[in-house]
Amino acid sequence: MVNIPKDFRELLLLLNKNRVKYLVIEGYAVAFYGAPRFTGDMDLFIDTSKENVKRIMKSLGEFGFTDPDLSAADFETPDMIIQLGVPPLRIDFVTSIDGVSWSTAWDKKASGSLGDVSVFFIGKNELLTNKRKTGRKKDLADIEALNPD
Repeated sequence: MVNIPKDFRELLLLLNKNRVKYLVIEGYAVAFYGAPRFTGDMDLFIDTSKENVKRIMKSLGEFGFTDPDLSAADFETPDMIIQLGVPPLRIDFVTSIDGVSWSTAWDKKASGSLGDVSVFFIGKNELLTNKRKTGRKKDLADIEALNPD
């Protein structure tokens, strides 16, 4: 089981309560699939539909997050990363990822947990596809760690 900071736990519980469609990606997903590594944030790939964005905004309000410069439109825009907080307690809401559409990622998701919170993770194959497409040094290291053969 992967432990998470209290603030992450509280926000994930609110997202779940409000039925937000999101997938855990990047470092926490890599750890879920058996290759834990340090990460300075939690990355959440989100459904950008208006209804889902309303649920995200409601969750953030209940969490106590207020930022006059943040709007629902930010969460509906493709290729956006909305960063809340500072590392190591930063959460990145990601509206699109390289190589994998939202619908494919959602259809191929995996159930799991972070601490005692039930979440969905991006599927392992989709995670690897994304990391291959992105191709950063840390992504290549993650691919190697997840496929040691």
